[in-house]
Amino acid sequence: MRVASIDIGTNTILLLVAETDGQVISTLLDEQSIARLGKGVDSQRRIDDPAYERCKTALLSFKNTALQYAVEHIAVTGTSAIRDAANRDAFIARIFDETGLKIELLSGVEEAHWSYLGTLAGVPVRDTEIAVLDIGGGSTELTLGKGSEITQRTSLDIGCVRLTEKYLHDSPPTQDQLAACTERVEATLAEFPKLPPGSTLIGVAGTLTTLAAIDLGLESYNKDKVAG
Repeated sequence: MRVASIDIGTNTILLLVAETDGQVISTLLDEQSIARLGKGVDSQRRIDDPAYERCKTALLSFKNTALQYAVEHIAVTGTSAIRDAANRDAFIARIFDETGLKIELLSGVEEAHWSYLGTLAGVPVRDTEIAVLDIGGGSTELTLGKGSEITQRTSLDIGCVRLTEKYLHDSPPTQDQLAACTERVEATLAEFPKLPPGSTLIGVAGTLTTLAAIDLGLESYNKDKVAG
């Protein structure tokens, strides 16, 4: 069976096209588009028209690409920016009317759940304590488990877009701005559960892959070098 998944994040929209027999998943295409849907959502609690148009353009492009791969199903999920928007229902309805794509809105703990299961599909760790950290544009999730059994899921409203818009108003940011941002992060992270001793911490998403690319000194991004 050939399927496509479109993940609408606060900053980035992801497309995955894959072949699966229900057990093994083979990636055929992995693309992203920076639509910045969540711009201004933290302060205004609305998705504005420019953000809507950026999202719609990306979705139409990804839908066309997926259909070129003759997929049997396209799953579309939305996360933090859409969750926070007071006009989310109108946004979802308008996207469906204009693209034919139906967005399934995930709660924070559902987002954490799927991040964990997606991570398990890509790493060899199985029968040990695992913690999966997913830093997004609007929220950050931490999920604890052992193998496929999830024991705790937490989603907090801190993410790179949300924090940048709220605290980091200059480029580079001032020391006072950095201090205020750090204080917010540290206070919020106190709500995360403690990691079990000896657990394996696995990070996913753009913040961590970017840090890995910087650490490796990559001039152009290479996911095969970054992964792991």
